[in-house]
Amino acid sequence: GIDNLTNLINLNLSHSQLTNLPPEIGNLSNLCYLYVQENQLRHLPASLGQLGNLERDNCNLNISGNPLISPPQSVLDDGTPAILAYLRNQAGWHLQRLIISGASAIGGITLIVMALRWQIRRNRKPKQKRG
Repeated sequence: GIDNLTNLINLNLSHSQLTNLPPEIGNLSNLCYLYVQENQLRHLPASLGQLGNLERDNCNLNISGNPLISPPQSVLDDGTPAILAYLRNQAGWHLQRLIISGASAIGGITLIVMALRWQIRRNRKPKQKRG
């Protein structure tokens, strides 16, 4: 299997109609060049995050031309280090996004409540003094 190719440095699987990569790809510890562009990949295996050599300046990960769902586009836009970090800790990445969106929603709701309270106070008629 592919997991026995631990000394492999360059792997080009471009234009191969692949729909997934085997999780064992994470065992290719010396891999420095991985080309899987123009396939049918929708998800990258989490084990790909173990390939730290791909982050080196003279190495390359090319995944362009795939209909990827995971990692999300915002991660893909940030490049190889972000992609590998996402694959190493997908749950943490999604939890962080959930917390950020929850905080934004709470902030928006608080702003609306404060605006409504201000409007109610502004529209109240002043109490008349007895005298």
